[in-house]
Amino acid sequence: MLEAVQKLEKVGVCHYDITERNVLVDANGVFRIIDFGSAFQPDFLTEMNIWRHIYSFSPEYSTQPPELSVQNGIIDNLDTVYCVNHTIDVKREYKLMQTYLNIPIETQRNELLSFWQSQPVGKPTSWVPFFQTYWTKWDSWAIGILFLKLLNRLFLIPTFQKVTWRPHQNKLRSILKGLLPSDPRLRMTAGDALALLTRS
Repeated sequence: MLEAVQKLEKVGVCHYDITERNVLVDANGVFRIIDFGSAFQPDFLTEMNIWRHIYSFSPEYSTQPPELSVQNGIIDNLDTVYCVNHTIDVKREYKLMQTYLNIPIETQRNELLSFWQSQPVGKPTSWVPFFQTYWTKWDSWAIGILFLKLLNRLFLIPTFQKVTWRPHQNKLRSILKGLLPSDPRLRMTAGDALALLTRS
């Protein structure tokens, strides 16, 4: 999946909707990402077409990066601090991050709040620059969330921890921690994560 998203990054495409239902695995174990109906090319975003990619405030949507959840709340005229707190509180995956990656929920809350405090005050007149700046971090968040959910299920299999997880846990934890910061400025792209994965 990281390879697939890295290829999209190289050609300037954000899938923008990587979820369990949009990932297939073939008989050879190769992942296929489908349904490009929400995809966009950031270089071609304009004030006229960007609204196709902006949704209502729905932070429970787990593979939507937290900064996008907050952004949607701001567009809905909600308070930024409320949006940050509500996003952190309703995304169940933050509890998984705390359990498997030892990232306290408050650390993620502070990261997200710090990101939004660094942004210009008030609702911007244009969201195009925001999309063009952070789009490479959005599909990588979704991959990190999917992997975290898979990990949660695999831990139910006793042999997984002993045989598969323990020998690789340091590298896998590093990759997941890189894919899942709440501040997109700290988040790896798929290409960054792939480089770390293939490093000996």
